[in-house]
Amino acid sequence: MHSIFGLLVGAALAGLLAALVTGLGALGSLEQHSGLAAHRALGLGGSILVLLTHSVVLVYLIGTGRAIKDATNDYQLDAGFYALHRAIKWRAAPWATLNTFVIVAAAVLGGVVETGGAAAWLHPLAALLALLLNAVGLPSIWRAIRDNGVLLDQVVAASWEKNRPVLESGGDPKPQASLLTPAGWALLLALSAWLPWLYLRFVMGRGSVPPWPFAALSAVLLALFAVAALRRADR
Repeated sequence: MHSIFGLLVGAALAGLLAALVTGLGALGSLEQHSGLAAHRALGLGGSILVLLTHSVVLVYLIGTGRAIKDATNDYQLDAGFYALHRAIKWRAAPWATLNTFVIVAAAVLGGVVETGGAAAWLHPLAALLALLLNAVGLPSIWRAIRDNGVLLDQVVAASWEKNRPVLESGGDPKPQASLLTPAGWALLLALSAWLPWLYLRFVMGRGSVPPWPFAALSAVLLALFAVAALRRADR
């Protein structure tokens, strides 16, 4: 999982850095020109990738937490496994949630500034803050995912040892719960709030449709589903 996370992070940060460069090149001008158009496309693409990355992190932690909890209960494993997972999860979840809000705020402010609804300096400030917080938070998230992977290996080994007689005799131990809960899938579906805007902008060619209402809706859905799913995993 941490290798997949690394690929997502690399793609997302590359998009955001490219958006920053093109945005600085177009700074002070809201006229339609290639630099601003590239900034919009790269900023939107990078923001969606960041949202996807943090959503995948939350879903992964929620799903593996449920699996560890079920394995602990089903096979009477050491309760310390789940306690350790919770500690790992709370090293990553706050960063993932915070960075989700910050990147959405930066994208929304970009649309607001372009329509003249806010001071021009707010968007670059929010974008720099988003890059800084992601640069600080992503290494912590990566370490948490790595440690969670090690923990999963330990749980699998303990489950195997507990079920060795059944497995060696060809029996089938109690099936494990799905890694992804309905709440976890719902968190990913929150990204679909962007689809109407993407369709209108790139398929219908309606460049006048602002992206910020869709970004705001996506942020609200992500927050609601993240909170609900994290509470469910802790029960």
